[in-house]
Amino acid sequence: FDQLHIVSERVHDVLHDCCKDEPGHFILPCAEEKLTDAIDATCEDYDPSSINPRIAHCCNQSYSMRRPCILAIQPDTEFMPPELDASNFHMGPELCTKDSKELLLSGKKLLYGVVRHKTTITEEQLKSISTKYHSMKEKCCAAEDQAACFTEEAPKLVAESAELVKA
Repeated sequence: FDQLHIVSERVHDVLHDCCKDEPGHFILPCAEEKLTDAIDATCEDYDPSSINPRIAHCCNQSYSMRRPCILAIQPDTEFMPPELDASNFHMGPELCTKDSKELLLSGKKLLYGVVRHKTTITEEQLKSISTKYHSMKEKCCAAEDQAACFTEEAPKLVAESAELVKA
């Protein structure tokens, strides 16, 4: 998750910088240049094979071919995700006191786990899981015994999410 989060933040920064700083038709050249830089930084910062063998293959391509190679990657049909298990997602009373940045990171970790489980997840499924997560958080943060509420509700959320993304 940590490596993927750093990469996603780099891509976010590319889009943010190019959309903010470049007028209209200059956005694409800006994004291509900065995205290529972000890909190169990712290839240099990590052992690419620890991310994905297909990424490793692209990182080993010539500098000019890295971006097209990564953009051409198709879903890995041989990937077998681990089962969604409530013990992999810590959700407790600390969600009620975290600042918005920490809270967003916590939500991203849950979504990462779910998307990793089903890479073809639909936008509707993501919205449903996100809505259930926020409802659980609001319910448990308002509860008299927050810890007991999260202990009961978090496994239900993970089980419902696993059921939603089956097949």
